Amino acid sequence: MSESVNKVVSPVVVCPAPPFKSMVAALNALADDAILVFSQDGVTSKVVDSAHVCMLEVTIPNKTFISNTAVGKTEIAISLENLNSALKLAGKKDSIKMSLADENTFLTLDIGEITKSVRLLDISLVKNPPPPTLSFDLSYTLDADSLKKAIMASKTVGDVVTFHYDGSNTKITVDSKMEKVEAPLETTKMTINTKKEVTTLYSVQYLVHMVKTLGADVVISWGNMKPLKLISDDGSVTLNWLLAPRNQH
Repeated sequence: MSESVNKVVSPVVVCPAPPFKSMVAALNALADDAILVFSQDGVTSKVVDSAHVCMLEVTIPNKTFISNTAVGKTEIAISLENLNSALKLAGKKDSIKMSLADENTFLTLDIGEITKSVRLLDISLVKNPPPPTLSFDLSYTLDADSLKKAIMASKTVGDVVTFHYDGSNTKITVDSKMEKVEAPLETTKMTINTKKEVTTLYSVQYLVHMVKTLGADVVISWGNMKPLKLISDDGSVTLNWLLAPRNQH
């Protein structure tokens, strides 16, 4: 894989700081390192956490970039912690110029008058998980703020949240011996592939990471003992999360 990368002309990409910082922070919440794929369509990356409970695919489309000279695909493996550290130099109004240097052994970041280089990793040693093919019982659009409030409220009560569909409405609940949180989800554009009630448990810990960076609307899909898929697109970056269900017992 690394040989094919070296045959490609190294891209020079200029991106506004906020979407790229959002991308790297979201990936770093699950993994220590990742493979970034640069192309004329944008940049993408997929990671899975060490427990294989949660997967994330992030895409920054070409329209977000200020400039992009990528031709074909260029794949690099990089430490997300080191990249995250370098990106702290960038403010909300800054742009980041990215290029490969020293025979593709460093990713060079130009932020204003500051240049910082991050050494790349051996690409053969970094996970690049294939996205699974799944079907879901339920799918709908919902308000991101209401979902975020519900998950943050759940965080204070327990570590497992219950998603329940009663045949017409969906609510999430978290119950402990001392406290209980119950929140209905206001949904639109529903696609329903079941006539039965559906109840599935998910980890609050991962859901907290998933709702931190959301656009105004979120598309959520799930089902009976099926993963929960959450797609957020704010126009400049798309996050596609997949969370495995918790055991019911």
